[in-house]
Amino acid sequence: MGVAVTLCFWAFLILWSMAGPLALRAEWDWLHTLINLISLACCGTAIVAFFPPWRIGWSMSCNAFHLVVGSFLYLATLRDKVKVRARSQKIFPALIASAVLIGSFSSGYLVGIIAGIFIGMLLATHILMLIPSLRAELWTTGERMT
Repeated sequence: MGVAVTLCFWAFLILWSMAGPLALRAEWDWLHTLINLISLACCGTAIVAFFPPWRIGWSMSCNAFHLVVGSFLYLATLRDKVKVRARSQKIFPALIASAVLIGSFSSGYLVGIIAGIFIGMLLATHILMLIPSLRAELWTTGERMT
């Protein structure tokens, strides 16, 4: 029940920040940071509820999910864009191939890999938006592209 309420609140925050009066624009203020922090907390709660770390070893979906999270953490520690790109071009196809192969025997492994990649991207986006220098870099990159 608590996970459902968390996910509903989280969905409301995301929709309100996309379509409501707080839709993202170039000016970033304390309210956007607060909403982003609440969204990150809701995401973290949902992750722990769906893939609890104490089930590692017993649940294939938890094993796969935490394998993907470990891959994201490894890539985050490299601190070199060239290395990150080169290694992610090897790691993620290997994870997807393992999901296809092992997923034919255990659907939980496939679900854990897919959820791990999606949630990892979601967490990375939240964290990037909370760090002012990275957020500014994203904004200027987006302005150059248009």
